[in-house]
Amino acid sequence: MDKKAIIQELRAWNDAVFAAQARPFLEPFGLTMRFDADVFDEDERQDTGCIALYKGGSVFEKEIIYWINYETMADFFIREDDCSQEACKEQMHINLFHVIGSALVEMFSDLYGQGDETFDASVDDLPESPLRSLLQGDGDPKQLSALSEEFAACHQDNRAEDSPLYRFCMQYIAQKPVADPDRVAITDDVCEVIEVFTTPTLNPEMFRRRVRSLMLSGLPQQEAEKFVATTPQKLELFYDVALGAFAIDAEAVGNTPLYNPYTGEEIPDETK
Repeated sequence: MDKKAIIQELRAWNDAVFAAQARPFLEPFGLTMRFDADVFDEDERQDTGCIALYKGGSVFEKEIIYWINYETMADFFIREDDCSQEACKEQMHINLFHVIGSALVEMFSDLYGQGDETFDASVDDLPESPLRSLLQGDGDPKQLSALSEEFAACHQDNRAEDSPLYRFCMQYIAQKPVADPDRVAITDDVCEVIEVFTTPTLNPEMFRRRVRSLMLSGLPQQEAEKFVATTPQKLELFYDVALGAFAIDAEAVGNTPLYNPYTGEEIPDETK
C-alpha cells in the first residue's frame, strides 16, 4: 500500500472511531471533537515527534480541537511493514483518546478550587498521586502525557477500568446533577419557534417598528415594507412555570446574553 492510500485509510478510521467511540464517550460531558489543522502553527505541524495535537483551552468551548499528523503515521506504518486495517484502527483509537485524556484533565483541573466542595473532595480523595496532582494543578507535562497514554491504551484494549482517569470520569458523570426539565434555559433539546406575520393591518405596530429598523440600516422604505410584509418574524418560545410565557427574537437566541423578563436573571445558554 502506498503512502497516499495509507493516509486515506487513516482518515477513514479517524471518522469511524470518532463516530463509534469518541462521540458516545464525550456526550455525557456535553463535549464534542473537531479536526482542524489551521489552529496549529507550522512548527507544531512539522514536529514529527508529535502525532496527535490538542488545542489547549478548546475544551472550555465544549469542543475538543485536535490535529493528527497523518504523514508521520503513514511513514511509521511503512517502516514497520504493517499497513493493515487493524493497525490503522488501533492507532487512530489511541490517538483520539490520548487527545481526549489531555482535554479532560485540563477541564477537571480548571474545575478544581472553584467552589464545588463535592468535586474538590473527589479529587483530594484520589488514591493515585499522579492524577490527583494533575487535577490539583501540580502536575507536569510528562505526567500528563503518561496519564493520557495509559488512558488511551486501556480504552483501546477494552480494559478502561484499569485507567485512573477513566474511573474518575465515570465518577464525575455519576455525580453530575440531573438537569431540571422545568428550568428556563437555551438548550439543544428544546427549540420551539413560531412565525408572526406583520402587515399594515396585521400586527401593525410591530410592522412599523420592523420597517423602521430596516430603514435605519439603509433599506429604502418601499423595499423594507415589502420585505417585512412577506417575511414573518420568528420568535422562540420560553415558559417560566412559576410566572408565565415569553418569546424572544429567534435570531438573538444564542448570539447575545438574554434575560428572563419576569426575574431579570440571565437565561443560561446550555447549547453545545
